[in-house]
Amino acid sequence: MRRRTKNIGKFLKKVTAQDFTTTSDGAGGLTQTWADTHTFFVDIEPQTGREALEAEQLIGKKPYKMTARYSSEVAGLTNETRIKFGDRYFNIHSIINLNEENEFLEIIAWEE
Repeated sequence: MRRRTKNIGKFLKKVTAQDFTTTSDGAGGLTQTWADTHTFFVDIEPQTGREALEAEQLIGKKPYKMTARYSSEVAGLTNETRIKFGDRYFNIHSIINLNEENEFLEIIAWEE
């Protein structure tokens, strides 16, 4: 069986995983915000677009496929985590361990 490989030289985009957290605001209240958890490098490829019905309006969704080298941190991402790339944000839809070999992870995400 021929093994599929990835060109890791294409993983040039530095992204940051962020989780939603609640912290004290110092005045007895709570503040909810996104906090950086870790950074990693990916190859980002736009996928075909689709339109979704949200709030009774058609809003264009921009799906992307991000491929990263396997790590326990990246494998632990969930759809509650978002990915920051520059000033852009992506909501995770799914994470796939390619060929179940713990080498590469494929992240399908929608741009906010």
